[in-house]
Parts: sequence; C-alpha cells; structure tokens
Amino acid sequence: MELKDLLKEQLKTKTKLKLMEELEISYRTLQRAIEGETIRKDIYDRIMGKLNEKAKLKSLDDYIEEKVKEEGYINKLKEELVKVTPMEDEYLKKLSFGDEFRSMRNVGLINILYYGKYDSVMEDRYKITEGMDREQYGQSFVRMCKAVLAQKWEVDYTNSSYVVKLPSGHYLCKYDDGTIGWSIEFNRFSVKCNSKTELLKQYPEYSQYIVMESMTKEPVYISKERGFKIIDRVR
Repeated sequence: MELKDLLKEQLKTKTKLKLMEELEISYRTLQRAIEGETIRKDIYDRIMGKLNEKAKLKSLDDYIEEKVKEEGYINKLKEELVKVTPMEDEYLKKLSFGDEFRSMRNVGLINILYYGKYDSVMEDRYKITEGMDREQYGQSFVRMCKAVLAQKWEVDYTNSSYVVKLPSGHYLCKYDDGTIGWSIEFNRFSVKCNSKTELLKQYPEYSQYIVMESMTKEPVYISKERGFKIIDRVR
C-alpha cells in the first residue's frame, strides 16, 4: 500500500491530531502525505517505519486473538507470586491488564522488549537488564512472562540498593581516605544504601541522581582507587 492509503486507513480509527502525535509530524506534512504529494525522504522513511511497526503489533494482536479462540486461554499460573526486580516492576506497571487477551498480548510485548530490534524498546531494555549476563537475562525474561500471565507479582528488593548515579553512568564513590569521586564501574568504593532517606541525608546535593539499581553482579574489586576524585578535577 502507498503511504497515503496507509494514513487513510489509520484515520478510520483515530483523529489527525492523534496521528500527528504518534508519527511526530506537522499538520502540513500529514496533509501533503494524505494527498499523495512529495515529502522529504527522511520524514517519509520515518513515517513508514512507524506504520510498519504498528502493523506488526496489529498482526501480533490478531494472532493471539485467533489462538485464544481456537485453543482457549493458557491456565493462569497457580504458583506462588513471581518475584521481580524493582526495574522490572517499574515496566510492568506501564502495561494494561484486564481480560485474557490483554495478558496474552502483554507476553508478546515482553518478547519484543527483550528480543525485538526496535529503537523504541532499547531504553527500557537497558534499564531492566543492565549488568545482567546471558543466564540472568533469560531468567528476567521468564519472570516477566510469568508475571503478566498471573497478572500479579511482588517486588524483591534483596539484590537491589540505592546508589548515586549520573546520567553518564558514573557512580559516586567514597574512598578509604574519606574523599569522594566517580567511577564508570560499580566497585567496592561505590556508595550504596538500602534506604533512600539515609542516602539523601548523607548526600542531599545529589538527590536527583539517587536511583534504585539491581545488584546483578558482584562489585568490581580493585586494589587501587579507579576513576577520579573531585579534588583532581577542581584544578
């Protein structure tokens, strides 16, 4: 189908304003595309990419609905509550739950999150699986699928701590001599605490950078201080 036909198909179920927001284009660009006029190639490619992604998700919905009708819904898990990490819980809360169809669709979304190649899922995937090895990655995927099928779960904070982490990925460190600095690796000097309140009291100036992080790996052991101290950068 041509671009104008794809857009007209979308407009059967949504407004132009909604479509403009989803495709991140102006009203004028949308009108030109609907009328079959020429638009910039980069914009054309971006629109087609987004529409193709939507088509794949729609195909997934159709497939799941067909399976539900043919075979019936997979029995909900009767096991004890699935335990998920804080970051997994954060993503699960974004999903829409309700009937059996939504649960099956959520399994498809989890599959795309972990194994899809779409740019739109990369940020969430990184937040959830940062620091995981291949085995932990697979275990995380299984946990998420079980959670959406059961539609209930509980958060396990056992292997998680609050840390001070910059957007660049640097961790706040407190060295043996009492000075503080930053390291790109989480190591034995890195500041961590089970209480966010306590960490806020110690480092109020870094309040906006205090985040919960899963401790999926042992801290990197270093015999010497690695990274840099703030005093080194003052000069």
